Amino acid sequence: MTINCQKKSHIFGPEDYGVEHFINEIISLTQINHQNVVKLLGCCLETEAPILVYELASNGTLFYYIYHTNGKSSLPWDTLLKIASESAAALAYLHSASIIHGNVKSSNILLTHYFVAKVIGFGPSSFGMVLLEIVTGEKPISFGRPESQRIMSSHFVSSMELQSGLFDQIVGSQVIKQGHREQVRAVAELAKRCLSLSSAERPAMEEVARKLKMLS
Repeated sequence: MTINCQKKSHIFGPEDYGVEHFINEIISLTQINHQNVVKLLGCCLETEAPILVYELASNGTLFYYIYHTNGKSSLPWDTLLKIASESAAALAYLHSASIIHGNVKSSNILLTHYFVAKVIGFGPSSFGMVLLEIVTGEKPISFGRPESQRIMSSHFVSSMELQSGLFDQIVGSQVIKQGHREQVRAVAELAKRCLSLSSAERPAMEEVARKLKMLS
């Protein structure tokens, strides 16, 4: 499976601020140099909608491997944890460079041939949602679940705060079987902190990256 790493901007109108945003994004991307952030190879301005061209990530997205493989992740827990750790390191790097990544989701985490994570897409969501998807194997929002569980983050946080017996019910069975139980719980607790409604309680990405690296 291959992905053509392009990003097409919308058509600019006469009073549109899209051009300025597009130029600023190019400037920001040219300053980035991290092994887990996609490289900007060039841009094309000779089209109706300008296009950014990124390096190729031949193994698609993390989203695909969580949801589009017979309803369960086709990646072992160790690989999922490595991807989470690399993605956190990329975001910590971006934050240290005062570049805020506001579009953190599994479909914006690309994977190379050797399943090295490459973060793409700059645009506000918490990295906790990615950890939540990895740990539970569930989409953030699904109307196929009971009403109380449709918003997975709320269900996840409330379940984690209740009796520990609910842990096995909210964490993907495949993850429990493949990973060390305490390791999985540590990632789940980290996801819970990242999903806190209070910004003061959410850990900095540097801390998240450090903890995931220690676990992986």
